[in-house]
Amino acid sequence: IFGSGVLTDLGIITAFHIYRGETNNDQILAYFLKDNDLITIPLGKPVFENRDKDWIILSHPKLSSYFLPVNVGWIAPEFKGKEEEIFFERMDNNLYWSFGCPEGILGLIWQPIYIGHNEDYVFTTGFSCEGISGGGLFTFNNGKWYLWAIHSSYYLPSLTLVSTFIKF
Repeated sequence: IFGSGVLTDLGIITAFHIYRGETNNDQILAYFLKDNDLITIPLGKPVFENRDKDWIILSHPKLSSYFLPVNVGWIAPEFKGKEEEIFFERMDNNLYWSFGCPEGILGLIWQPIYIGHNEDYVFTTGFSCEGISGGGLFTFNNGKWYLWAIHSSYYLPSLTLVSTFIKF
């Protein structure tokens, strides 16, 4: 099983079904491309999980020395009280991007078409194939990247990507 993940200030956030599929007390490895070198780093234990919404946060003891973590939009202090307003304003103005690793390709970024949302999920056009799960839906605001949702394993009609909002 392989999938994507996002390095945040809370830990690596990925889809829970990737973690569940990989763990039988085995070490989970993260693969990163930095300066054309493939870096392999073992991930730590779960920090927080939401099985019902298909996401999990894993600790990353060494990663912050290699990469700059992104912020999680739903808990960013600068958005306090206006999280949804900020997120949907960015969506309305096409200021959002998606990331994933379809079929194991390292780091594909695209701008999906926003279809809709409900309280827990956002629906966009995207790839529904192995490797996308655990990737993220991001916005860029005031010089920072913010993660809002993690691509999940819920399938709808062809080319509809279901992403779970990262809310606590």
